[in-house]
Amino acid sequence: MPSASTIRPITPEEIPVCSRIFYEAMNELHVRKHLPAEDGSDDAWIRTALGRGLRTDPGSTLLALDGDEPVAFGSASRRGDYWFLAFLFVLPTAQARGVGRSILDVLLPADRADLRLATVVESFQPVSTGLYASFGMTPRTPMYRLTGLRDPSALPPLPNGVTAEPLTEDLLDACAPLTREVLGFERPDDLRDWLGDAVTARAYRRRDGGVIGYGFLDGENWTSPVASTDEPLSAAIVGDLLRGTEAPQEAKIGVLGWSGTLLRTLLGAGMRIDQDPYIYCATDTDLPHPAYTPYAAFLP
Repeated sequence: MPSASTIRPITPEEIPVCSRIFYEAMNELHVRKHLPAEDGSDDAWIRTALGRGLRTDPGSTLLALDGDEPVAFGSASRRGDYWFLAFLFVLPTAQARGVGRSILDVLLPADRADLRLATVVESFQPVSTGLYASFGMTPRTPMYRLTGLRDPSALPPLPNGVTAEPLTEDLLDACAPLTREVLGFERPDDLRDWLGDAVTARAYRRRDGGVIGYGFLDGENWTSPVASTDEPLSAAIVGDLLRGTEAPQEAKIGVLGWSGTLLRTLLGAGMRIDQDPYIYCATDTDLPHPAYTPYAAFLP
């Protein structure tokens, strides 16, 4: 049986189809692994993510069809020389037929030998991990989801000489050198998008005026991304963002296992790892800076 009869870019109207495939594939896996099911009725996040992908990386979200039936989708983003696989999900009835590999073959750019390829995969998905490794994306480090901090005073204050101010569009250019240093590429469109979603977004300056950090806090108290080149400063930025809310609820943040001081500080302040870790996989060992906390598993 062929892997898929058609692989083509999705249309905006097909975003709900991709959401359905995601939840059917994920929940079938969760049942097999004796894990709680994901709530597919609360899918605004994936619709938003795929909508942004259509806007920022047109042609890089693909739908696979068996005849007229959608059976899988994949989505990727490219920032400079960094290519990231955001989503790759296949309906349970179409798995083990090479559909995922076929989508990856189409998604990967022709100049991929010159790119850094990366993705994030759930640690309980060994088949997916093996597929990505066959394309050179080797497991490099876990990525933990931490939750549980209700008292931000347990985190360190901002260092002397570091000041905070609202992060506005006027400051995005000033954030570019820091983003390039911690990730290896710039992402002005992503930062602009996150400004639109954030409850709080702040830039952090030293005495000479240079931007040495920034951070975002959304309506669900996700404090990511946070960027700096100093892990203690990143921990202080998390605390500063949370202290700026009127009534802090349970905070949430994603942290790479590559981090040391930052991870230790957050755990010491009362945060806890609340689920199986993800795995960051890449073709190179040039990992994001340990003081950086990724936006999400689908877009670092």
